[in-house]
Amino acid sequence: MGTTIVNPVQTGQAYQVQLASQPQTTGYTFGQLWRSLLQHNPDIPAPLAKQWVNNAYRRVIDFRSWTGLMVKGVVNVPMSYSTGSAAVVNGSQTVTGTGTTWTTAMVGQQFRTGFQNPIFTITAVDQSAQTLTLDLPYGNPTQSGVGYMILTMIVSLGAQVKSLLWMVNQQQGYRVLKNKTQQELNAMDAWRSQVGWTWAVAYREPSPTGQPQWELYPAPNVQQSFPFAVYNQAPDMVADTDYPAMNIRGDVLTYGALSQALRYKGRGATYTDPQQAQFYEGLFGSELQKMAMQDNLLYQRDLQSSLSGQFDSGLGSTWAQSHDGYGPWGEI
Repeated sequence: MGTTIVNPVQTGQAYQVQLASQPQTTGYTFGQLWRSLLQHNPDIPAPLAKQWVNNAYRRVIDFRSWTGLMVKGVVNVPMSYSTGSAAVVNGSQTVTGTGTTWTTAMVGQQFRTGFQNPIFTITAVDQSAQTLTLDLPYGNPTQSGVGYMILTMIVSLGAQVKSLLWMVNQQQGYRVLKNKTQQELNAMDAWRSQVGWTWAVAYREPSPTGQPQWELYPAPNVQQSFPFAVYNQAPDMVADTDYPAMNIRGDVLTYGALSQALRYKGRGATYTDPQQAQFYEGLFGSELQKMAMQDNLLYQRDLQSSLSGQFDSGLGSTWAQSHDGYGPWGEI
């Protein structure tokens, strides 16, 4: 079953992120892992044993983007809205609508009144009063009866995202360019005057609740879906029944945790063995490399073919289908 993740800033359905559930792995549970440390050093308090297993887990997670942490999803954005007019007040975060039908579903979307005004994010909607609350005060002159647009420009792909692997524009049939920066977009289109078919995604500042955010560029002004895949940052294991992510071996986590457990010098500790601790630290490093190589066999990322990137004209599948003689390597 999938899980619907909604940006905590928004309470409505301005956009949706559908994340698929991850497969369970086979191997040792968290309870088995931390209890195995007690067999080597019975003096260890249980909370410390749990902490050391999670310390080793975080070291493994930070080593690479593991296949078991790859999660697919889709961002669904609605049609832009510009019915009626708006009244804005200098220094105020409140916008009043005339002839509008603003709803709480617009929370989390962006509001703008022209290319020379900043882009704001809607944090609240009063449907009965037809007012919006913006994330920042409006800084330009007070105006009434002005045209505006509400659309989805900034999205979250989930709270645990470590990196974006890919995203595609499903309606136009081309990949969305990733790893673009705000500096690049500002140099090319500081006004964000282009709207329409999104072809790039650029990282934004985190949301007020700390969620990673991305800007869709150009901002989509029609209803669209953007399938994507991300690497998640695995949370610490908490319950004894928790498993590490797929392809992460429990014995490797044990080696990393033992490098700390065998250095424990708490009151009455009699099982401290720095030499063995050093041995397990070395074993942890060597087995981590083997585990990474095995993970790479499942999903190749460490090597790239000389043909990588040549299967895409950059103009989308719709263009390629309508131009005879254009193959994946160019003219044929």
